Amino acid sequence: MVVEPPVANGGAYERIPDEDQGRQDGRPFFPYARLLNGEIPPERPGWQAFTRPDDLYGVAGTVARRPGQWPAWEVPRLVLFALVVIPLRLALVAVPFVLWLVLILLSRPIRPLAPLALFIAQHGSRLLLFAFGFHYIEYRALPGCEKEPLRERKRPIMAVSNHSSYLDIVVHCYLHCPGYVARAGTARTPLLGAIAQTFGCLYVERDKARARALGRTVANVSKAVADRAVSNAERQAARRSFRPLCMFPEGTTSNGQQLLHFHRGAFLAGTAVKPYIIKYPPVTVSPTWESIGIVRQLFLLMCAPWNRMEITEMPLYVPNARERADPALYAEGVRREMARVGGLGVTDAGFKEHMDYIAAIKESLAARRKGVDLHCAGWVAPEEVSTGTVGTMNGSARSDGGSTHGVVEEKGAERKVSP
Repeated sequence: MVVEPPVANGGAYERIPDEDQGRQDGRPFFPYARLLNGEIPPERPGWQAFTRPDDLYGVAGTVARRPGQWPAWEVPRLVLFALVVIPLRLALVAVPFVLWLVLILLSRPIRPLAPLALFIAQHGSRLLLFAFGFHYIEYRALPGCEKEPLRERKRPIMAVSNHSSYLDIVVHCYLHCPGYVARAGTARTPLLGAIAQTFGCLYVERDKARARALGRTVANVSKAVADRAVSNAERQAARRSFRPLCMFPEGTTSNGQQLLHFHRGAFLAGTAVKPYIIKYPPVTVSPTWESIGIVRQLFLLMCAPWNRMEITEMPLYVPNARERADPALYAEGVRREMARVGGLGVTDAGFKEHMDYIAAIKESLAARRKGVDLHCAGWVAPEEVSTGTVGTMNGSARSDGGSTHGVVEEKGAERKVSP
């Protein structure tokens, strides 16, 4: 089976074998047209966790999943909502957001204001969700939760959650206003940095050299998480106030249909954890964040008439003796139980595969903007590296977020592979 490309630029394209046959040099080839249709190369099954759900706007929020999928009135509706609804929704959240910021800034020198700042943060988060169209949140507590003291349900020692959207942070802020493990760049971000400091966030550096210099290596952060969990458990037993900690063990976002590999950091202390599952059934656009730009997604969310959210609270997961002794086993036990309860798949994919998929989508969109025939250009599997493993698009040494794989371009009868 071969792809028969059309004639372009006055000359015929070369016949390019599809992914079943591979390229002439044996490296698999997958047309950009199929990537933008939500399909993935057979060689990269882990990418399935990062494809856009079947919402109205498709891959990257720019491509309808099927021809003619967008109704004729969709563009006029977006224009109307942008002019009328979005200003109202922004005004809705402006007042509590400004008050939230003022109280957070004042709560540093004036400690008695800290509880008020957290109260505003918690209820302001619900108003923020309302402004984004989540007028009603479907909340379900599984059997067994009612046996736990209400105070401990509202203020868990450590909450763990699947991670499919930046809105997950707002959701947990509304539920119990916890501290988070956040990327270090958050602390340096205006406004968000002040909020994160008030919440008592722990920071992790993705850049290894900077992490060593600042003492924010994975080992150091994991120890800080374990210490915080032990401290919270002691304060809870003494009925003293404490800041809950919320962890997203996947370490990156997915499309919400599968659970990625769980990192061990949340489970090193061996204390019980409170699992939550958050889902966003799409209405027009899915809030899951995997291959769509944040500005485009925020705009589409604000233009939606309403959005849906489902939160499932699971009973406290108490590790057995083997799990307490083996954090990896503990993490996998929690993941399997969350997958069973939520009806989710499991995959070993993680941050690296996520970045690979985003790089492929960016290349697909760049090729489309240049007018390249998307059936004749596409993702090319990286060459084998010296270690004997297949390289990835973002590579282990890339720091610019670019891709290390080739791009096939067709010009007349000439075939060119650019590294």
